[in-house]
Amino acid sequence: MNLKKKKIIDLTHLISEGIPVWPGDPRLKIETVSDFKNDSFYMNNISMSEHTGTHIGAPMHFYPFGADVSELSVNDMIIIANKINIKNHTVKNADYLLTVKDILKWEETHDPLPAECLVLIETGWSKYWDNPNIYFGFKHEAMHFPGISLEAIMFLVEERKIKGIGIDSASIDGGKSMDFIINRYCSESNIYHLENLTNLNQVNESGFLVFIGVLPIKRGSGSPCRVVALQ
Repeated sequence: MNLKKKKIIDLTHLISEGIPVWPGDPRLKIETVSDFKNDSFYMNNISMSEHTGTHIGAPMHFYPFGADVSELSVNDMIIIANKINIKNHTVKNADYLLTVKDILKWEETHDPLPAECLVLIETGWSKYWDNPNIYFGFKHEAMHFPGISLEAIMFLVEERKIKGIGIDSASIDGGKSMDFIINRYCSESNIYHLENLTNLNQVNESGFLVFIGVLPIKRGSGSPCRVVALQ
């Protein structure tokens, strides 16, 4: 493979203090513990949850018998991906959830989604990353951001046999969810998920490679990761 002829797109948000963190989760802390002046080398101590920033959720996250992040197959971390764009809906409705109709409309232009692929949902929400209040859509004691409907994820898993799902918002469930039904369904179906992606506007709609740099954390429910597309 001649990489010079390929386009590489980073789908990962920068990790820094002040980025959006799920309400109630530990805040991200980056503390300098060694510096050149005193120690002749530089090093930080980083404290963060497994689900901070661009990250992967393993089946164990919502299913006690599911695989932990260290048990995810490396074969599934290099995967063919396809993208479904729903920005035309989310720009009008922050609570919009991907539907089966959206999937079928995508398939009218492309072939049916292949089995064992990764499906990425472009909502356009990553543009709000620098403003956590807007990113989470805090309003009237609830959150408002786009996600995926139960009917859509069931169709993708049961009819299209996908391997993983990803989105450029804070959760595959959508902000108004109170029961994390999409997370639970994916976990029980042995499907991993990616959240807080970015730059999905730069990738093709079909047939590109995605590399997911997962930390193999023993008994980990997830992991911050570097996600890169190659097309």
